[in-house]
Amino acid sequence: MSSFERRERFRQETDEPRKIEYASGFFDTETFEGTVVNLSETGICLLISGPLNIGEEITIKEDIFGSPRTATVQWIEKTDEGQYKAGFTF
Repeated sequence: MSSFERRERFRQETDEPRKIEYASGFFDTETFEGTVVNLSETGICLLISGPLNIGEEITIKEDIFGSPRTATVQWIEKTDEGQYKAGFTF
């Protein structure tokens, strides 16, 4: 039995952790650090230190996209390490 990816867009998995900065809103000056788990044209998965709410928007401040980008929380789960793994769409 073989498994296959059902996603419409290709996800780029990260072999080594890449840290990025994000803020809880576009005009928020306080930034937080997250680690990229995977990335696609339409979304990003991050490991973060604190919880967010589904539907909450963050602004990714890094040059990973060339300019700041708004992302919306689609799902979030607590990991065994006391962090949170969250999926965002653009």
